[in-house]
Amino acid sequence: ACPCALGLATPTAVAVGTGIGAKHNILIKDAATLENTSRLTAIILDKTGTLTGGKPKVTKVIALKNYLEDEIIRLIAVMQKKSNHPISQALMDEAEKRKIDISGETEKFEAVTGQGIKAIMNGKETLVGSERFLSDNGINVSSVNREINTILETGSTLSLIAQNKEIIGVIGVADTIRPSAKKSISALRALGLEVVMMTGDHEKVAKAIAAEI
Repeated sequence: ACPCALGLATPTAVAVGTGIGAKHNILIKDAATLENTSRLTAIILDKTGTLTGGKPKVTKVIALKNYLEDEIIRLIAVMQKKSNHPISQALMDEAEKRKIDISGETEKFEAVTGQGIKAIMNGKETLVGSERFLSDNGINVSSVNREINTILETGSTLSLIAQNKEIIGVIGVADTIRPSAKKSISALRALGLEVVMMTGDHEKVAKAIAAEI
């Protein structure tokens, strides 16, 4: 007979519920959003840092054009010093592990979100990034198809490095799957949700990660 049950208890329950969610890294925009979750039919999850740990490691380095592996790692690490992407950190870590000196600076540094970076190093135009990024900059990627497939078949993310329009190295970087990923996806499916993984990574890499989880 009293409206207090709705006027006080409901907003209190919402406040407490969203507060508990926040403690578990679940952020809810507002009460209307919380209510709408009861009508969800699908959920889309990002790959890197969500389903995976976000701390990838270098798995393979293929040096071309008479370059050594350490030279390729050094060039890439110097380029990546200004980037905060997880793959950049993996390459920096690899340089540190190999005790490679990465002193030196780049000129005209430019980062293209989700694709790669380019700069001038030692007077040479240097690019590091995806197949598409290099192709869009007029570099023939098909010349290293065999090396690219070698990397992708292991489920590793691909990075290419080129200087003066010529590819000089192919690098594979892989991330580890979060221990909780399989359990979480099973729980979401049990709720009747269709679970989708979305990523800017190569299709072969995406399929390998999807198959594992």
